Amino acid sequence: MAVSLSTNPTAVSATISSAGLGTNLDVSTIVPQLVSAETSATKTRLNSAVTTDQSTISALGSIKSLLSSLQSSIEAMTKNKALTQLTATTGDSSVFTATASSSAAAGNYQVKVETLAAANSILSDAFTSSSTSVGSGTLTINAGGSSFDVTLSDGANSLADLRDAINSSADNTGVSATIITGTDGAHLLLSATKTGLDNAVSVDTSSLINFTTAQDASDAKISVAGVEHVSSGNTITDAIDGVTLNLASASPDTAVSLTVSADTSGAVTAVQSFASAYNAALATIKASIAYDSSTSSAGVLMGDPAIRALSQKLGTTLGSVLGTAVGGVNSLSQIGLTTADDGTLSVDTTTLQTALSQNPAGVQALLSKSGGVADQLDTLVTGYVQTDGLIDTETNGLQSQLDDLNNQLSRLSDRESVLTQQYTAQFNSINTVVSTYTNLSSYLTQQFAPKSSSSSG
Repeated sequence: MAVSLSTNPTAVSATISSAGLGTNLDVSTIVPQLVSAETSATKTRLNSAVTTDQSTISALGSIKSLLSSLQSSIEAMTKNKALTQLTATTGDSSVFTATASSSAAAGNYQVKVETLAAANSILSDAFTSSSTSVGSGTLTINAGGSSFDVTLSDGANSLADLRDAINSSADNTGVSATIITGTDGAHLLLSATKTGLDNAVSVDTSSLINFTTAQDASDAKISVAGVEHVSSGNTITDAIDGVTLNLASASPDTAVSLTVSADTSGAVTAVQSFASAYNAALATIKASIAYDSSTSSAGVLMGDPAIRALSQKLGTTLGSVLGTAVGGVNSLSQIGLTTADDGTLSVDTTTLQTALSQNPAGVQALLSKSGGVADQLDTLVTGYVQTDGLIDTETNGLQSQLDDLNNQLSRLSDRESVLTQQYTAQFNSINTVVSTYTNLSSYLTQQFAPKSSSSSG
């Protein structure tokens, strides 16, 4: 009896013969072996390809993330102007403190704080308590050149009601109301929410309630290099270009020094962050394309031309020289940034600080200006990390390939299920046939066996 079970008859017949046709076949063992013999090679190949694609996608994702961090450190020097920041130092921080933006000019200034800006407040006559009625009617309140009305009606006209109506008014132009309770009773205090004479609070003459001045409004008055300046607030941004003064106390008889200078500390920190981000990206890139001859192992991206090119271009860009030197500076090594044999970048902070102090324009030309080394690096990195850039394009292609591989594995799994059902049915059928013939053989043997003759006496 011939039974066709596989495209590999040698393997099948060997398996069957090992089990023997004279007894029940071990279907639970034979069937998985037959299915594996037919599908294992394909499954191994597909799983290996899936692992490779997943590893490659992961490696590309890591590189993209590190390149994005590198780009952020570059933008801190270029777009966020970390290298052009200035610092402002005062001779007496109890009088005022100061900050300087990149638009300020380095220099020394003498500042006198004549008066501080103050917010005006007015106090009502005393009432028995906060629940005492002040009467019904309309109160017109003025502040900051604008006014608004508050109306009290019967049943909701207590001092507390008036306070709440003022604070909740949608037209409130800058007045805060609160109740002050003393030995003489409860008072309503109206305070300007902004300092300065222009923001003083007043109440139109009213039969409801009377107010007297509790705190006069005042403007801040300072002088810089003998030039007077008046402000409604204690934060002054328009006295010295690019400098913000935060007034703390008046010192009319004493001039306090203000020094605006380059923030070399912040600039060094920005450059060190750049170097760290560069080294982290470079280390990952080099590891992904490396080949270790001692272990015969290769990085997952060793054969990737785009990543190999990136590794080379990073080093080339760092070593580039500006066509026009600024203050005699046209390369990173001149400001303390040098590369080791393995390509990593190091920062000599002493040399960098000296360059920042003596030739800030030269440092900026290299690291923060258009066409500088940092700008060239930014352009290079952008080509890889931007949406639909080189890394996205490669990743998308790998993902499509990975999806196809997973579909093939799914179909192979379905094929294994079909083969298992087919082989199981066929071998169960063989077992049934063999069992039937065995039983028949036993029956016939019994029927035709010679009978023993009786002895005669």
